[in-house]
Amino acid sequence: MAEANWLQYTAPTTSGMRGHLMVYPLMVKSDGSVTPRPGHETFPDVGGKVMGSNQLNIPDDLTA
Repeated sequence: MAEANWLQYTAPTTSGMRGHLMVYPLMVKSDGSVTPRPGHETFPDVGGKVMGSNQLNIPDDLTA
């Protein structure tokens, strides 16, 4: 269901979504590295980046 909703959300015309459950647009590779889904480096509706970057003023232990 989550994958089907993601495909509808990213389609040129959004229709037929059956709820709000969607996969997060990240891929976790076998070596543990995390990347955006191919072709989806930004969110389709608002354009914000899927992956952020480390911030110098926010300690890692607050966001881990």
